Amino acid sequence: MKLAAGKYVIADPCYILNEEVYFRLLKETNYFMYEAVDRGGVMVDSNTGKYFAVFSTKYGDGTYCDGKGFKYGVDAGCIACIPAEMCELGEDREYINEVEFPRDFEVRYEDGLIVYGHVIINTDPDDFYEEEDSYEDVA
Repeated sequence: MKLAAGKYVIADPCYILNEEVYFRLLKETNYFMYEAVDRGGVMVDSNTGKYFAVFSTKYGDGTYCDGKGFKYGVDAGCIACIPAEMCELGEDREYINEVEFPRDFEVRYEDGLIVYGHVIINTDPDDFYEEEDSYEDVA
């Protein structure tokens, strides 16, 4: 699967889409095709005609890293690659990666790896997963 060259935002879609767009896309895409063999895929926004990709993480919510150490906070169980013009970014961009792809690029999910061109995010907790909640015993 491929997406066209351009500026994209890679993050949990609940962080980068306004609420109305987010819930409309969930409905249109059957929850970003979570049940698909590839745990997501390339989809199209019926309002704009823009293509985007979303893949669910291997084990759900948490914080995951890409190969360059950028951290992605996840609260909706997935990480998306969405054209920048579809996104509404606030001031807090800690877990939001803005990337320009100079040419068309591949997107895929492969056993815990989410691949958006040169951005490879490992969602397998044995490698780069960090649980945000602390489970220390309380005395």
